[in-house]
Amino acid sequence: MSEVVDRGGLDWVRGDLERLLGDARDALQTYATTRTDSSALDVCVSQLHNVHSTLQILELRPAIELADEMEQLGLALQRRVLGADPDAEDDAIDAWMGAVLEMPTLLGALARGEPSSGARALATVLRHARGLGPSTVAREPEFSSLLSAAQPDAVERFVNSDGQTMA
Repeated sequence: MSEVVDRGGLDWVRGDLERLLGDARDALQTYATTRTDSSALDVCVSQLHNVHSTLQILELRPAIELADEMEQLGLALQRRVLGADPDAEDDAIDAWMGAVLEMPTLLGALARGEPSSGARALATVLRHARGLGPSTVAREPEFSSLLSAAQPDAVERFVNSDGQTMA
């Protein structure tokens, strides 16, 4: 089923959405590096909440679902409900960063009237990172193809302000 997108509305706020996502990315990068700066985590969740709210107003369903899962994962990290396993938090942050990096691409596709098939797969990955959903999500064909296609591009875009790639 094809979704009709209000391109005018999306075009009008797309720059603001990308700025919010950039701020969220920077805050998440700070939190991922230090793990002690809870204010960076708060900023990231706040910016993603603003993205989510804006997408709800525009009624962009696939992007809304992804933004909701991004926000929910941030809240789970804030509340420390992912458990004591540091690997679970690392995996959650990796999944979260991947979604933050992919959202501008998704918005661009929606603005061009292209399908947004990757949004649901990313939302599923984020649900899994919160401990919800099947443990076999990474073996699902839709996710595997999305991950292998997105990783090189996402890594290139995940560059901090001094030009160094994030390890």
